[in-house]
Amino acid sequence: MKAIHVECIFAKGPPGTLKSLAPRIERARPDRFTFVEAKREMFDIGVYAFALVRWLTGREISTVDAVTSNFFFQEHEQAGVDDFGIMIMDLEGGVSATIAAGRFGWTSHPAGGPLKIVLVGANGTFTFDAHNPKFELHTDEAPFAMPERHSLDPMGMWASTQRESNVMRKNRWQSFDQDPPGQLADVSAFINCIENDVEPEMNVRLATRLTEVILARYESAANGYSVKLPLAEH
Repeated sequence: MKAIHVECIFAKGPPGTLKSLAPRIERARPDRFTFVEAKREMFDIGVYAFALVRWLTGREISTVDAVTSNFFFQEHEQAGVDDFGIMIMDLEGGVSATIAAGRFGWTSHPAGGPLKIVLVGANGTFTFDAHNPKFELHTDEAPFAMPERHSLDPMGMWASTQRESNVMRKNRWQSFDQDPPGQLADVSAFINCIENDVEPEMNVRLATRLTEVILARYESAANGYSVKLPLAEH
């Protein structure tokens, strides 16, 4: 293993509503990560990506470089939180990792958004894409249209408010596997840990280290320098 790249971007929310083109000013120690209408997306969505990197490689993360930005949503801009970001990480053993994560709007992707992993090794490169293989359907069905804006959930984060906003299904891409991205397997593994007193692979100790990565990411984005881990050492 030489490098790993992960893209995890959610296609949810009304795009193109950002008011300002000014560069984003990040804070090293945010007071708040989530709001009703928006969340810090490199925290909220990015955690899936770098947790996957840490779990797949089994290697500790040693340095973090990050940039956060506002590209798409006025809700994020007004709340003072990022809607998109990128990260570069050094892992022990000379492995590097890059991550692109965030949220970019309902109509920015034929499905739910890019979910991709690229593994680079000494003898080859493998790409794993959650949307491939797939069926691409072309019919006389009406194309996806922007839903009504829900005042309590403009980003469409929850199934209940999606139903209230009459969110259309995106049917152009159909997966061979009808299990919503591994949810059944995930729930089964969770129940197994409870019933058989088995420690989960993603445990509290690992979550503690990932929390450090979140804090290091915002420190790097705010100050423009690499942040070394663990944080307790500096």
